[in-house]
Amino acid sequence: MIPSILRRCSCSAKSLQNVKLFCTTAPSTLSPEFDKYYRTKENNPINHDEKHLGRLYTIPQEEFDFLGNVVEDKYSIKFTTPQLLDRNSTLQEQTFMVRRPYVETVQYLRQVNWPEQENLRFLLWGRNGSGKSVSLSQISHFALKSNYILLNFRDLAQLLSKYKESTESEYKEGRWDFPQEAQIYLKEIKHYNFDKLDGLVTHKTYKWSEIESTPEGYPLSQILETGLNRPRFSADCLNVFLKELKINLQQGWNKHPVMLMVDGINVLFQERTLVSKTIPRRKNHGHVTPYYLQEACTSDELSLLVAIKHMLKSDYKNSCVMGSVDKMLTLKMDKRPTTPGWRPAPPKYWTVNSDNYKPPIMEPDYPFVLLGDHGWQQMHPFIPIETANYTPVELDVMIDYYTDKSFIRKVSSSDDGRKEIHFLTARNPGEFHNLSNFF
Repeated sequence: MIPSILRRCSCSAKSLQNVKLFCTTAPSTLSPEFDKYYRTKENNPINHDEKHLGRLYTIPQEEFDFLGNVVEDKYSIKFTTPQLLDRNSTLQEQTFMVRRPYVETVQYLRQVNWPEQENLRFLLWGRNGSGKSVSLSQISHFALKSNYILLNFRDLAQLLSKYKESTESEYKEGRWDFPQEAQIYLKEIKHYNFDKLDGLVTHKTYKWSEIESTPEGYPLSQILETGLNRPRFSADCLNVFLKELKINLQQGWNKHPVMLMVDGINVLFQERTLVSKTIPRRKNHGHVTPYYLQEACTSDELSLLVAIKHMLKSDYKNSCVMGSVDKMLTLKMDKRPTTPGWRPAPPKYWTVNSDNYKPPIMEPDYPFVLLGDHGWQQMHPFIPIETANYTPVELDVMIDYYTDKSFIRKVSSSDDGRKEIHFLTARNPGEFHNLSNFF
């Protein structure tokens, strides 16, 4: 029997995740590490191809500051996931692995004749924790390096469940807006794309108030400035920007291709959301009640979701949609009791014949299941790209990398340690990340 590499300790998993495991080597002396077999010195995503598969590359910190320094709160940065930000902060470098879903998507994008290409749709799908969000981060890096106009709406599920404030639209009756979140989106669009908006103009006059308006023929960047300077109109300005950008593309503007990125695109096609019409700020994030669902907005009653759905259509060129379907990002609409102090009674015996037996959740991850009929019709045709678990070689690379960075113990890189890690994590990237605190 091989000794377990899990650390026997009385502290909880949550407390271990808060422990910072800093390397003993200073960052300035890490240069010899870049000669390791699992690294590649090619950090430009434009040049990544199949010969870099299974290798780690590091984004220079100055470049990563531009990619992620959009808002002060790191958990609002939409370039990558908070878990990856925490890990890279601990390891003191911004390191990513070149995996097949990322390379496959980049190869497709290189072959597109952008000025004449109609709206092209990609969908990443796979099991929870297989790396869909991280792949989208790498694809967005490629898009920015290739001078795409990037429209990043990757946190829609969080927006619809933990929104700061919802207000009734002043533009169209029966629609609801998110002013504070709209300002964050406008700030990010300006940060990434402000130097790429030359030639984009408005096609009608937009009157914001009695004294404020944007005349027809003005630069589209003026809409961004209005939304950033006047928070009251930020949601309307965001919707107008998306609408006018599409009109410019329809009329032949083709200086830069446009990429719309949505992580968890299946959220757009759910029957209900968690946005209440009667509670402007959702303070209780617990289980929802049937009464709450009756007062909740549908996806077609939220102006931002309607604007994004219009961008999914195939009636304009020089653009693509980069999305993912994820059952973990689906809004939970369980109708469970919310009586204070209510807890389910623990079962006496967990057997197959027991009334309290709960089989494991086996919901499928396929796009046609998560999108539903309406979503499937709107997204079809699309290019499906599967994100699978680590291959044995990829997981061994991550074990060696973590061992060299002193993030996990050296016994983990032994033959028995590797076998146990392969078994415990099932080679799932998310499981490996979560359990690495114990190795």
